[in-house]
Amino acid sequence: MERQDRAEADIVDIKALLAQVVERQDRAEADIVDIKALLAQVVERQDRAEADITDLKAGQARMETDIADLKAGQRQTNSRLGNLTGSVYEQRSVRRFRSIARRHLDIGDAQVLQAANQPYASELKAVTDHAEDQNRIGYDEMEALDEADIIASGQRRNGSPIFIVVEVSETADDNDIARAQERAAILQRAAQQAAIAVVIGKDISDINRQRAVQQEVAVIILGDQ
Repeated sequence: MERQDRAEADIVDIKALLAQVVERQDRAEADIVDIKALLAQVVERQDRAEADITDLKAGQARMETDIADLKAGQRQTNSRLGNLTGSVYEQRSVRRFRSIARRHLDIGDAQVLQAANQPYASELKAVTDHAEDQNRIGYDEMEALDEADIIASGQRRNGSPIFIVVEVSETADDNDIARAQERAAILQRAAQQAAIAVVIGKDISDINRQRAVQQEVAVIILGDQ
């Protein structure tokens, strides 16, 4: 009986231990459920964070596109303003060219034969047409003369006639010098008469001034007129 009592007591202890094991297992399973829930929250938050980052990147891309558009628009505006101010400067040079030629080139009785917004003088047309007929100049050279900013005629102090080919630019550069020299040479060959090349601008670098001297191109620096 004593052994049976001890056996029954041991069974009770085993049952108690098993109950503890089951309880601990239940708690472990509950902890696993909680951990899974936490992991799900972490994944959800990570998804939201990645979505926010994607939105931020898209917003940044749109902002960069907007900035690029603004810069492009600013460049276009600056270009238009530059063209406008350059056109105004050129028109002022044309309007005052008679006095400019007298003062800076010592050429009198200057008459503008070609300029922007001004009819092409019949005198110049006759010269270029005749030269083209005589094969002294070609179509490309006639077109180059048509694109000159100013072409004028005048007289030196000794009374000899002369043509003046002018390039106008607020900042005179090597391209202006080259165009003036080239077009003056074309007109001189076409007219079989002296023609000088001139560059008018508000500013010119020392290097380009030296280049103009070497190419026998007169430089006239004029501020706002």
